Amino acid sequence: MALLLLLLALSLLPGAASLPLFDQDEAAYAGFARGMVESGSWVLHDYPWSEMHRKPPLALWLIAASFTVLGESWFSLRLPGALCLSLSVLWVAWRGAAHFGRERAALAALLLATSLVPLFGRVALVDPALLLGETIAFFGLLDVLKGRRSGALSVGLGLAIGLLAKGPAILVFLGVGLPALAILHPERRRLLSTWLALALLLGFLPLLAWGWRTWQEDGGATVRWMLDWYLLKRTSGAVLGQSGPPGTYLLLFLLFATPWTGLLLAGALQLVRRRDLASERALLAWLLGGWIVWELLSSKLPAYSLGAWPALALVAAQPLLDDEGPPRWSLWVSALVSVALGLGLIGVGLALEEDLVLPGLALCGAWLLLSGPTAMVLLARGRRALGLGVGAICAPVLLALAFTVGLPELRPRLHITWSVAQTVEQLAPGGASVHLVDAWRLPSLIYYLEGQGREVEIVPREARPGDGVWILAELPQELDGKRWARVEGWVPDKGVPTSFYVVVTGP
Repeated sequence: MALLLLLLALSLLPGAASLPLFDQDEAAYAGFARGMVESGSWVLHDYPWSEMHRKPPLALWLIAASFTVLGESWFSLRLPGALCLSLSVLWVAWRGAAHFGRERAALAALLLATSLVPLFGRVALVDPALLLGETIAFFGLLDVLKGRRSGALSVGLGLAIGLLAKGPAILVFLGVGLPALAILHPERRRLLSTWLALALLLGFLPLLAWGWRTWQEDGGATVRWMLDWYLLKRTSGAVLGQSGPPGTYLLLFLLFATPWTGLLLAGALQLVRRRDLASERALLAWLLGGWIVWELLSSKLPAYSLGAWPALALVAAQPLLDDEGPPRWSLWVSALVSVALGLGLIGVGLALEEDLVLPGLALCGAWLLLSGPTAMVLLARGRRALGLGVGAICAPVLLALAFTVGLPELRPRLHITWSVAQTVEQLAPGGASVHLVDAWRLPSLIYYLEGQGREVEIVPREARPGDGVWILAELPQELDGKRWARVEGWVPDKGVPTSFYVVVTGP
């Protein structure tokens, strides 16, 4: 457990306090939490330009609590997600031992912690909290199948966490995974437990209690909006262009499994061959709920299938338990994926960081190019402990380098709204209020400006700039007596180039 925590800290913490917000989800959640702390009301959450980012409140409560205890910062914003992902990994090691054996569970937790999956814990999202709920709930189901009443309590707890984190997503996970267990598992009759049925019902109570309180506050506006957005629109088709064909998540799994991709493929073949075992049938049911169902829906984002990763890690761990070790071909596949990704990072780094003496992304690629194949060669030669050791530091060091050396140099490109806020501070220091035209609808821009102690007024796009500080989509014709600057870059989340104009009139 201590080793897992150390590796997770290396993967999750370096650079978490120094890098600006990565997307508008982070900005919206930070704005929601800021509003909760400032108003003292934790029932409703609202922030300008952030309606489509509204979620059930658990992750927002955790961020607001982190702000309250540690103060508002990028680190305290991202800490709850990192902790939820870490707890999920530790849960795999702890509860997995009871169902899959201590060594397999420990290896699975190690592979999960030392893949690229911790990337999801580096960004302030609600999905790590959902992952924790799904992991607790499914291991609870496996406990129920072994006749443990305490398993029902875990199912109810996991369901409550998942519902309060992301609403219907855990219903999809359990709504497919639970019937799959009832069909595939030899002890299926134990799923008819009265305690399990009661736990499932009780798991809805926290979300219903919050919904009832919001109904009292706003007359049901929040509940109706979430039912429309998350049930009607999300399940009936793709929204915001977030779509992809079947197989999208399979490709993402192979990428995020780096440097263990080949082990995942070898484990999948063994899963098919060992499908008569109760433990492997449980993993098949887990994958049906956590992965396959999402492949069939048109709306797709990488985090949707995050709940499948504990099962995938257990699948990938199995080849390491064979007396002769994992198949040679799986080790060469892992090495080739590391080489391909390493060369890609080097190419991107040299292209984007051509003016730097030591391009950070190129350094990340060089590390992956060296460490990934080395680990696989050691495993192929029977040096199991040393191979696992080198492989275990491959991705954590890669992530630490990326977030401390590589990405900071790309802040002007990756964080244009942060650059705009810095430009405002340079042209108009002292916290003067800002007039922001309603042109981009990017909550991160408001969040940065408010973080400087400024009041932000959103004005129509056609408004003509007067005295004060203005952020415009177009440069006004009259610039006499005005200080101004143009900030160019890529709009976060949209991938299109744009320009911001900061215009200051007066002292």
